[in-house]
Amino acid sequence: MKVLHINCADYGSTGAIIDSIAKYSNFEHVLCAPYITKQHEKLKTYGVCVPHELGVYKRIAYVLGYQYGFAPVSTLKIKRIIEKENPNVIHIHSANCNVVNIYSLLRFLKQNKIPFIITNHAEFFYTGSCSHAFNCEKWKSGCGNCPQLRFAANTWRDTTANAWQKMKKAFAGAKQCYVVSVSPWQKKRALESPIFSGVQQRCIMNGIDASIFYEKRFLKEDDWRTVLFVTADFSITDKYSKGGFYLLELARLLKNEKIRFEVVGRTASKKVEEDNVRIIGPVHDKNELADFYCKADVALALSQRETYGMTVAEALLCGTPVVGFKNGGSESIALSNHTQFVEFGDVKKLADIIRNKWIDYKDIHSNQIALEAEYMYSDKAMATAYENLYLEVIK
Repeated sequence: MKVLHINCADYGSTGAIIDSIAKYSNFEHVLCAPYITKQHEKLKTYGVCVPHELGVYKRIAYVLGYQYGFAPVSTLKIKRIIEKENPNVIHIHSANCNVVNIYSLLRFLKQNKIPFIITNHAEFFYTGSCSHAFNCEKWKSGCGNCPQLRFAANTWRDTTANAWQKMKKAFAGAKQCYVVSVSPWQKKRALESPIFSGVQQRCIMNGIDASIFYEKRFLKEDDWRTVLFVTADFSITDKYSKGGFYLLELARLLKNEKIRFEVVGRTASKKVEEDNVRIIGPVHDKNELADFYCKADVALALSQRETYGMTVAEALLCGTPVVGFKNGGSESIALSNHTQFVEFGDVKKLADIIRNKWIDYKDIHSNQIALEAEYMYSDKAMATAYENLYLEVIK
């Protein structure tokens, strides 16, 4: 059995998921990504782009208005690699970032009767354009007159109605196709999409390496409590989808408490005015990141929308409770006894529950949180579920 994965990168959260699937599998695994940045123990890898190729595609796609319908050279390379490797199953992950022409690739797979799996790490496969549709529901009937055009389609003109039709046509008649959603919340939305009409669907939650993210005890340096915010992008701009603006509001509301806020992640804001906020910046070593989770008393989830909520699962594996805003995926995969989510933007209520319930919660419940999380978020369980699905697809 051979599985060929297609993804926008060989690193990051989706890259780690592919590595985990290969790690626990008895099958042969191949990866196509724009660039190969590191060694992969159980993956045969192909880089399909030359330097600056993705940037050129992004600019041309912006003019044409189809962010998933260009990338001619890299798409051709992927097709040739598929013909060369002759896999039993194709597994398409976050094939965005202009790495492949999705319409052309799916047409190629249908014509050649190659079974394939789509994992919805975002929403663009079932919305036709949007990586996150937020409160817009036009994707349930066809798009057009897009209320968030630059974000949804990354273009200057509204082609969302046509892009929706193109995606629907790409999936039409795909008899050997399974769609996987990474959270129950996302599966419910995917089932409502006409684009996936007639396509078989599953829910397999993302797995995390529990040999890295696990409960470790550290002696406290002082009597201050720590609230941790791990984010892919930290910005203090109002209404920013990752929630940096609201973190600063939260810090102001709790400025008279002995609570410090630590921010881990790429940031455009090296300095902030709040004395109780510490900007750490990006942490690339996962063991170091796990230590930050373990040292924290509470972790925050402030995104406006998540299909899964990786930071929620990572924090819980480290024995740290999570509070934050309802964003779809996070609350649907979280351990309900050890987390609490409020309506998006309700910073006052968030401050109240941190102060009155959660800031001391870990002192007693840390071990129980970690034990329940390991059962829930195991990368081995995820890999087993995918291996069973591969077998089902080829049958």
